[in-house]
Amino acid sequence: MQFLLLSAALFGASFGLWWLSRRQSLKAMEARFTPEFPVKQLEEEAAAVAAELGSGAFRQPVKVHGKIRCDQPLVAELTKTPCVAYRFSVTREYEEIVWSTDDKGNQISSRQRRSEQLASNERHTSFDLEDFSGCIRVFPDKAKLELIKSHSSFEPAPLAAFSQLMLTGPHSAGETLGYRYDESCLTVGIEISVFAEASDVDGTLVLRKPEAKDALFIVSPRSLQELAQGVKTSAVVLFGSSIGVALLAAVVLMLGVIR
Repeated sequence: MQFLLLSAALFGASFGLWWLSRRQSLKAMEARFTPEFPVKQLEEEAAAVAAELGSGAFRQPVKVHGKIRCDQPLVAELTKTPCVAYRFSVTREYEEIVWSTDDKGNQISSRQRRSEQLASNERHTSFDLEDFSGCIRVFPDKAKLELIKSHSSFEPAPLAAFSQLMLTGPHSAGETLGYRYDESCLTVGIEISVFAEASDVDGTLVLRKPEAKDALFIVSPRSLQELAQGVKTSAVVLFGSSIGVALLAAVVLMLGVIR
């Protein structure tokens, strides 16, 4: 009975992976066939549509590559880097004694290393994307933001400067080993690629979240080609995993039948 239940669970997992791979395959096709526009051409297309149908009628899935420009950037909390998006976390790493019972009923202790997140924050702001032909405003709300690691360090206790962040909170029991600081951001001036919807629905042409559900909305330091290839590779990996799990489920089912 246990083999049958395990086999059913594995077949279910295989179907889930197959479904995810199918969705990712559709995204791979979308990434491949989404047209790439220079900013100036986008502006000309939007102007032509506005002349015929009026302002606010232009909507076009696009991919654009250019440099980040921002007059009022954010400042990353750990490195103080001017950026348009950042994410940081502070994690306490500690050891504590854990008691367990062995096969003979004896109480034994062991030291285990664990961690707890004490602080984290994530922020982003709108910015301009500049290519060789012009600039366009980008509103990254709800986009998949691929950030670049800007800081990673571990400071052993009691040398850790965690108190400098003016963050406090209850600590779990255990001996503090130190604090790990991590930060990632999108720095002003770097080249990025954007999959988004170009729209003038509010009267100004911008790149924003697509109206279509599950449409690609990505802001990344990778090239357009690397992004498209990454989506395709993910679909292939998910499909291969679904086949592998299905084969494992079949083996478990056969073992259950034999026994």
